[in-house]
Amino acid sequence: MKTPAAWSALCIAILLAGVNFARGVIIYGPGDSGQGRNLSAPTGSLTGAGWQDEGLFVTSSGAPWIFAGTAISPDFFVTAEHTGPLIGNVFTSTDGSTHVITQLYYDPSGSQLELCRVSTPFTNWAPLYTGSDPTGLPLITYGGGTARGSTITTGITTNGWSWGAPDGKLSWGVGAVEGVGSLDAYNTGLAWSFNPLLYGNNAAALSDKDSGGGTFVLDSGVWKLAGVNYGIGPYYSTSSSGSSPFFAAIYDPAGLYESNDNVTWVPATDQSGSAATLVSPSLSWIGTTVPEPSCLTVCILGAAGMLARRRRQ
Repeated sequence: MKTPAAWSALCIAILLAGVNFARGVIIYGPGDSGQGRNLSAPTGSLTGAGWQDEGLFVTSSGAPWIFAGTAISPDFFVTAEHTGPLIGNVFTSTDGSTHVITQLYYDPSGSQLELCRVSTPFTNWAPLYTGSDPTGLPLITYGGGTARGSTITTGITTNGWSWGAPDGKLSWGVGAVEGVGSLDAYNTGLAWSFNPLLYGNNAAALSDKDSGGGTFVLDSGVWKLAGVNYGIGPYYSTSSSGSSPFFAAIYDPAGLYESNDNVTWVPATDQSGSAATLVSPSLSWIGTTVPEPSCLTVCILGAAGMLARRRRQ
């Protein structure tokens, strides 16, 4: 089993070569649903940790599919471009309010971030993480993907779970940022492992249709949106030949085989990895598109306050 230090060097390479877009969040323990999902707002120390800023939209760009996004200003939410939001799609916030998408904006840098303007304002929106490296910070992630599927076992080892069918229910789990690096030529990502030994019963693994949901980090006592869910890795197989490869929520890889490219197979040593596109490299674009997003408003007000104090002095 990889240590966090080893994972920080390895996880990005796994996701780079074996990435599958993360299309809810599967957790290790029973969750509040009793079936490996947390389907209601987090409580205790996690109260206010982003749930109020999340929502789901149904896209008609394929079959109808349900994905998550995060409000970042009164009039905009951010999601992953490959989720395929369309003008006219309805975004439903966790408070039950509905918001029709009226305009779409794509990051000119080519990242997977997509901004969606809505017809009616949000009540809540997330502050943005502005640092370049959140490694080591606690995280909470949200998605609208799948429940657990069947249990995966090899011999006497229980490895984890396959993915169930997408159900479009918002759920959440936790972890910590274990690495930051290039996910592809256009996306810088943050990543974490499905590790219940480190993160307990709420340890999170992304699954099918979790793309676009928000990953928040605890920065100086404030939960801030740091990433938009992107993908998972590696591929697994129960055979050294790599027959019938699959993605899954794997917390104990013993007895399985893994591959970064679905071609070369080796005995598995890695838990499932999840990755989110880091928001901070795109702050300039966000700032020119979104009228005073929450994080930039704070920065502007802070700068104005400093200038006012200097003038008074």
